[in-house]
Amino acid sequence: MDKDEHIYQDEIIKISEKVINDGYVCNRCLGRQFVNLWGNIGNEERGRRIKNILRDYYKIDHISNVCWICGGFLDDLDEWVRRCIDISKDYEYDTFLVGTHISGLLHETEEYLWEKTGARYTESIKAEINREIGKRIEKVTGKNVDFVKPDILFLIDIPLDKVTIKVKPVYIYGRYKKYVRDIPQTKWPCRACGGVGCYVCNYTGKKYLESVEELIGKHALKSFLGEFTKFHGAGREDIDVRMLGNGRPFVLEIINPKKRFLDLTQIENDINKYEKDKIEVSNIRFADKEEISYLKSLKVDKIYKCDVTFDRILDKKDIIKAIGSMNGVILKQRTPTRVLHRRKDLIRERRVNWIKLVDYTGDSAVLEISCEGGTYVKELITGDYGRTIPNLSDLLDVTATVKTLDVISFK
Repeated sequence: MDKDEHIYQDEIIKISEKVINDGYVCNRCLGRQFVNLWGNIGNEERGRRIKNILRDYYKIDHISNVCWICGGFLDDLDEWVRRCIDISKDYEYDTFLVGTHISGLLHETEEYLWEKTGARYTESIKAEINREIGKRIEKVTGKNVDFVKPDILFLIDIPLDKVTIKVKPVYIYGRYKKYVRDIPQTKWPCRACGGVGCYVCNYTGKKYLESVEELIGKHALKSFLGEFTKFHGAGREDIDVRMLGNGRPFVLEIINPKKRFLDLTQIENDINKYEKDKIEVSNIRFADKEEISYLKSLKVDKIYKCDVTFDRILDKKDIIKAIGSMNGVILKQRTPTRVLHRRKDLIRERRVNWIKLVDYTGDSAVLEISCEGGTYVKELITGDYGRTIPNLSDLLDVTATVKTLDVISFK
């Protein structure tokens, strides 16, 4: 008998008598009642030693071998370990965690037991199951338990007698360039059917046949053997706007991947080889979930190239004067009419850093515009019926129209 047993022996015996009074108790269920009292050994060994104390001093024993607390469940953990390993055999992972849903009967038994003993030193049966199954999976597979960001979470459902797994997504960071117009950034469901498929969308379920997300995602899904993707961009350009320059940052989230340890260089090369006429990606690397929030919160300056037409011929000096007056100005932009159906009707303030005249042909001009992230550049030109103030149309007393627009720098 060690020092801890002598110090706490009276209290251990007192609580143990209450526990075993209702019938046979397995070593684990007995031992876990004293984790915070006598915690330097495992529950199995702790329970065995306590039973020896009871036998030696009080001759207390039970012939039955079915524990009235766990119903023998803790003696059958290896079968659950096997089921966990079987269900995860097709998945690559380094780390895991175990979670358990216990039955109502086990929960009620636990509460009854804690009421009898006071539950001052006990460990729950869920904690015991999670830890012990985790230790055995570690031993069999060589994988490690991770309490923070496991690659796989094993979910043991005792009432339903099943094991399921939840797989951590793979996150990939990169930058994309979009060389063609009329391709959205993300999948765009058909408005008529909501993505189900109808005659309006030719039963594709989509308004547009492809997107930046799908052009990138199909190669990632093929390599990682995932189910589907979620695309998270640092803002988005309009469908008819090209994304050039150094590209727009994005994070691609791959859901339920069977593979997770791959060479991203090959994926990047495949995308740029097979989709080269439409998009290009660069700086591909693994990322984590936290980077999505960072991307969504980015408000970075961008530079646009804007091809503008006017409804009459203008003097070049007048154009230079007008755009010069907008350098450093703070725009007041009410939500454009073209997006009112999906965005709140608000007034936003955005800064114009500078505007340069690149080319001029009398009734048209090419401008470079540096402005704060979130600026509605088309409305800066057109005015949108006075919803953006100031605007180039009012300053020149013309009707200005954006013919084409490209993002040429994302700082």
